[in-house]
Amino acid sequence: MSKFWKGCVATLVATALIFGIIALWVFVWGSAGFDTAAHSALMYLRSGFADVIFKIFTTLANKYFVVAFVIVSLLWMRNRNKSNYKCLIKKESLNNAVNHIMPWLIFGLSVAVLSAAFLGIKAGFGRPRPIEWFLVTETGYSFPSGHTATALTMYGLLAYMISTSTNKMWIKSLSYSLASVIVLMVGLSRIYLGVHYATDVLAGAALGGFFLIIGIMCCKWFGAKIDLKSKDRQIGVKN
Repeated sequence: MSKFWKGCVATLVATALIFGIIALWVFVWGSAGFDTAAHSALMYLRSGFADVIFKIFTTLANKYFVVAFVIVSLLWMRNRNKSNYKCLIKKESLNNAVNHIMPWLIFGLSVAVLSAAFLGIKAGFGRPRPIEWFLVTETGYSFPSGHTATALTMYGLLAYMISTSTNKMWIKSLSYSLASVIVLMVGLSRIYLGVHYATDVLAGAALGGFFLIIGIMCCKWFGAKIDLKSKDRQIGVKN
């Protein structure tokens, strides 16, 4: 097993353990003091301008935005590679045609599986939201934060696919930097808007990291990359 796969397995185990520890912290040891302190710290930032900024960032992981983003990405991929895609279907195997859209297929499935898993996970823990802190209305249970997990999985995987598709360091750095800022701001926005406890966000980050690694492993296995140079893009499958 190569260092890459060993690192992925180790990270999966680590994120699962972190999630478990946070769950014990919340439901067994008690995290009220930490959650209240984190919320109070962000209360000092509250203003009309800050409300708008954090609402914008929280929208970036909203379920409707995520669905629209994935659909637009798939449509963009189809239009960008339309002639190449038809060529693959006519001249090559169906397997190659599927590999042609593999990056976005993995991207969409990762987000979809995460969303489906969260329905059961949230219901299983059943932690009520901090209704007294609400700046916006949210429904459902609080633990863990689905917005945070979705942001980390979606934008982290997108940054990974972009970075592995180019040799330009500034593109790699920019993709990871933008993804990091978005994930951080989404997580903070959930606490700022009063719809999650800080421990919900930390647990969401751990769970999002778990699904992100699974997505990265799939990308590595199938050799999925995004062509940033031309409209003709080909995907190689890793042996």
